[in-house]
Amino acid sequence: MCLWSGKRNTFNSAIESFVRTSDTPQSDNSFTNQIVGAARDLGENYINMVNANYKSTPEMQKQGTTIDNYYHCVGNYDAAQRGTLGSATAGAIGLGRELIDYPKNVLLKGKTFQQANDDFRNDMAVNTDGRQMAQSGQYRSAYEACDKYRPTGYDPQDRFKYYKK
Repeated sequence: MCLWSGKRNTFNSAIESFVRTSDTPQSDNSFTNQIVGAARDLGENYINMVNANYKSTPEMQKQGTTIDNYYHCVGNYDAAQRGTLGSATAGAIGLGRELIDYPKNVLLKGKTFQQANDDFRNDMAVNTDGRQMAQSGQYRSAYEACDKYRPTGYDPQDRFKYYKK
């Protein structure tokens, strides 16, 4: 169920199906695990973001961070933890997603070109930051590393409040 529209969404359903059927452990550092696992990590965090109702509250936006930023960071961190190919896969998927979102932001969401450009640059910077923090080895988890993007008052467990099976 696509939670923000109330209708079944084929894209979200495909991601949920992929995430459920590609359970690859991060300890397996094979070529396949890095690529498929990274895509799975991004898909899982996309689902978490939707389940957390990523349309952040005005209070969160005033803080300068959003649930969207938080899950961009966590997904990229998790994918980069898998290795060089995982990091590269996350970078490619992130770029592809943002290239698709740019025209959608202008044509469907009514954003100005400047707003769409700002959104593109912000998401790409957060994605890169998540991957770099994973590669730095300074953090024990994505949740610790990406905490700076977590809006005050948002608990990652809150995403389950919005989840409908």
